[in-house]
Amino acid sequence: MRSGIMTGRGVTVVFLVRRLLAMAGVGGRPHEIEVEIAVPRHQVAIVRRGVARPRIAGRRRHSIAHMLDPGARVPVFALPDQDGRLVASTALAGHWALLWWYPKAGSPGCTIEGQELRDQAEQFQAAGCLIVGLSFDTPEENKAWAEEQGFEFPLLSDVDHSVGRLFAVERDPDDQYAAFPLRVSYLVDPDGVVRKTYVVAGVQEHAVSVLSTLAELGRA
Repeated sequence: MRSGIMTGRGVTVVFLVRRLLAMAGVGGRPHEIEVEIAVPRHQVAIVRRGVARPRIAGRRRHSIAHMLDPGARVPVFALPDQDGRLVASTALAGHWALLWWYPKAGSPGCTIEGQELRDQAEQFQAAGCLIVGLSFDTPEENKAWAEEQGFEFPLLSDVDHSVGRLFAVERDPDDQYAAFPLRVSYLVDPDGVVRKTYVVAGVQEHAVSVLSTLAELGRA
């Protein structure tokens, strides 16, 4: 387990969650998915056997068992951006890309996360990595938000949740937040292969975390 990052608001605890393929009856090495959880200091539970168990009030747990693992290919899709232009997954071929799923345009957490990506846009460009936002919002909602915040990267609209289902970010139908996708990002290489999966709760640290991964991969 990697060490947490102390912040003014609490602790960002980063877990490497191992999903054993053997549990599904498939052999091979386990995959790793990085999970970022921002937890107030007073809510960090005792660490036992190397696993931190934070108590997060008011937040439902969601299974990450079906997230796209590193090594998986990105699903084929085509969605309209905030200007109504159709953007296809084939347009990402030959480029590194961060596919950033956010729950709701204009919401506080998504705005902070988007601002961090906006402010680090030059660093992403230097690393040769595109930023592509995706949500269940309408193009009109995304356009108003992009203009308000000065987002210059595309924000794609998946209003019928069909693409979100392929990316495993759609919530259970009985979930009270079923109208919103999970806050998940996928770092994809030029061949359309997922190199890292992020289940994000530390919205202020996400952009820096992705840039750190790109640096580890020799891209920044």
